[in-house]
Amino acid sequence: MTHPRQGPQRFTGRAGDYARNRPGYPLEAVQWLIDEFGLSPDRSVAELGSGTGIWTERLLEVGCSVWAVEPNAEMRGEAERRFADRRRFTSVAGSAEATTLPDRCADFVCAAQAIHWFVIPAAIDEIRRIAKPGAPVAILANDRRSTGTPFLEDYEDLLERRCAEYETIRRRERDRSRLREILGEDYRSQAFINRHDLDADGLLGLARSASYAPPPNHPEHAPFHAELRAIFAERQREGRVTVEYFTWVFAARGS
Repeated sequence: MTHPRQGPQRFTGRAGDYARNRPGYPLEAVQWLIDEFGLSPDRSVAELGSGTGIWTERLLEVGCSVWAVEPNAEMRGEAERRFADRRRFTSVAGSAEATTLPDRCADFVCAAQAIHWFVIPAAIDEIRRIAKPGAPVAILANDRRSTGTPFLEDYEDLLERRCAEYETIRRRERDRSRLREILGEDYRSQAFINRHDLDADGLLGLARSASYAPPPNHPEHAPFHAELRAIFAERQREGRVTVEYFTWVFAARGS
């Protein structure tokens, strides 16, 4: 099983595909945090495992000041280029377990599509250190649907057959016990529909961005891409396919 500490290195070489082809987060998810947990322009937010800045973009749109904490240099570099002219954006070379941020600096702490890579006990200690008293903590995840359309079912079947670590990482992504450890038993949650339309290049890039996708030197790389192209050719409509997600938002107020 892949150890969480190996997570950041696994995205080296995937950052460009990740930035271009991963789904965003619905405006409704942002509004829920605004309405229910007081996310607002005057907030200083620590985002842990910020990656290429997909969720960061939403936080900056609200008007928050964001410390984007990301351990992988390539992923962090994508975000730095994307937000070079945003004065409320600060890129931080750190991790969820060691952010380098000051004590009690954050009005809000969040992580999007990242906690399955965290070393949970150390991340909890770090969140407690950097969060102001009562600061909300929010965790977001884009959970791809695996059934419901022929394309989704074909894509799921391909991942199960050609990606050796897919099931292990998928289980970790969906492990609610990790949420309870970070947020406590009284967290609140909401789900939002999130549809991601892609052309052929976008679908291939989305697949390549996954940490479990076979890299170029792997014997499964060529068969995986050949089958994915065939799936796209069969299932596309007007040159596009739709990858469907439920965007989950989990949040709780800190102590």
